[in-house]
Amino acid sequence: MTEKTQEETEDSQKGRLLQSLLDNIPDTIYFKDEDAQFVEVSKSKAREVGEENRASLKGKTDFDYFSEEEAEKSYEDDMKVIEEENPVIQREEKRRLVMTRNGSQRRKFPDTTMKET
Repeated sequence: MTEKTQEETEDSQKGRLLQSLLDNIPDTIYFKDEDAQFVEVSKSKAREVGEENRASLKGKTDFDYFSEEEAEKSYEDDMKVIEEENPVIQREEKRRLVMTRNGSQRRKFPDTTMKET
């Protein structure tokens, strides 16, 4: 097996493990891009906002699911995490979904791997 083939196999396995984690973990996990759009989410996050599947959130933002005030605060937090590269950990939030009420704990971590070099 060549080095490139081995790396591709390992990357594929890591991708499957991530997908399995996002499908089965009870925590709400999500990844956003630099425009605060959802790139990947856990099944729990999808259920939290009333979606039937994870793919439904891709490309959407908190403005699609929460009040203007709550979405703006979340957007500001997201931009702060990206700019300062410091996580937000163990903040409990009460958020009003467009359809229902929900409370959740949220942690935000910067993803320095998405930066252009």
